Amino acid sequence: MENWFEIIQIKDYIYIIRERLDLIDDRFHTKFINNYLILGSHSAILFDTGSGHSSIKSIVSPIISDRDLIIINSHNHFDHIGGNHEFQSVYIHQLDLKKITKPIDVSFLESSSSEFAAEFSKKDYLIHSSDEHLLLIGDEVFSLGDLEVKVISTPGHTAGSICLLTSNDELFTGDTIHYGSIYLSDDDNYKTYKHSLQRLNSLVKEKGITTLFPAHEEYEVNCGIIDELLVIIESVDNHLINAKYDFFLESNYFDTPKFRIIYPVNYDFS
Repeated sequence: MENWFEIIQIKDYIYIIRERLDLIDDRFHTKFINNYLILGSHSAILFDTGSGHSSIKSIVSPIISDRDLIIINSHNHFDHIGGNHEFQSVYIHQLDLKKITKPIDVSFLESSSSEFAAEFSKKDYLIHSSDEHLLLIGDEVFSLGDLEVKVISTPGHTAGSICLLTSNDELFTGDTIHYGSIYLSDDDNYKTYKHSLQRLNSLVKEKGITTLFPAHEEYEVNCGIIDELLVIIESVDNHLINAKYDFFLESNYFDTPKFRIIYPVNYDFS
């Protein structure tokens, strides 16, 4: 679809390639997907490939010019790996690999009320990945020429969720941190997620980072969001008494003024 993506240049070397998840299916309670293109003098990184609704490669190619392109997935959910099939190889954390080694079934989109979800019927409601998967474990550093990008392991949303930190101290948080709907994985417990938040909190304070770049909703967020999430996680018992059940997501959730925390019914809060 023409003009599916919104292209936002936030720095000379950073672009957001944005799309609307709510137009595909509003039952995820999420409006925006933010995919990031980071340009160095010799190479570039595309952090996530979006939902797969439309071709992200056709957007990226003119921007990167003759630079080599490195594809990195923040994690293995369909709205972040949907364009993987357009690229020869993709980096992903080893703990998130298994899910994308075979096509991901998104037939749940058949029941979406949105006309845009019908685009996935042309692909038989299957999300394919790239031909080659390159494994990450965390702490890898990619050189883009005049810019370096480090991988930070931050499990919690999924076991293999990662963030990226540039040598200019831009921190891209994937689905680990953002306003709106936060999904917690049954691969881990809340202590794992809390530890990831604490690790990022220490990092931003150590480096004096003030702004984060999340994969959903607002794309430039004050680092105070980490403290906000930690307060919720540390007082979770006060919120669980107000939990409700989402039949589409087959998960429990509770709301706070800025977040909806969504978690499996059997999630370990102990």
